[in-house]
Amino acid sequence: MKHFTMLFAFIFTLGFAVPVMAQDMPTVAIVDILALQNDSKAAKDIKKQVEAINKKYESEFKGKEKSLQDAEKELAKAKENLPEAEFVEKAKEFQKKVIKANQDMQKRQRELDAAVGEALNELRGEIVKVVGELASEKEYGLVLPRQSVFYFEKTLNITDEVMKRLDANVKTIKIDAK
Repeated sequence: MKHFTMLFAFIFTLGFAVPVMAQDMPTVAIVDILALQNDSKAAKDIKKQVEAINKKYESEFKGKEKSLQDAEKELAKAKENLPEAEFVEKAKEFQKKVIKANQDMQKRQRELDAAVGEALNELRGEIVKVVGELASEKEYGLVLPRQSVFYFEKTLNITDEVMKRLDANVKTIKIDAK
């Protein structure tokens, strides 16, 4: 009788476990976020804008650097003809100009970094939007980033479809740098 009770309990428990195991698992998809952030049209446009802005900054900085070098040469020549107090004053003014030029360059770089960060956040938002739309259409219950998954079947990868839609929706994201 004791064995019969244990067998009945086992079968009874198994009867509840099978339906739980048989429940539908969510449809899973994988998306390569890094590929989208590097290879989409908008990402490439962001990189192109950054390169152009950096070239502009570099050109401006070279001009300021040349001007400062010329001022330094003039100061060195004037050292012999100026009283020491006047030379010290001019040297201090020159140092202030050098410090100001460096501060200006650093400020512009911080502003550019912030503007690029905003553009990349906007791109991420667009990626999330496209993935969400695709997940709704295809009834994916779970979409995981490729970087979080060690192994998956290639058929689960929706990166190409997301890339097509992202490129169709967003070709450029303007970097608002001064």
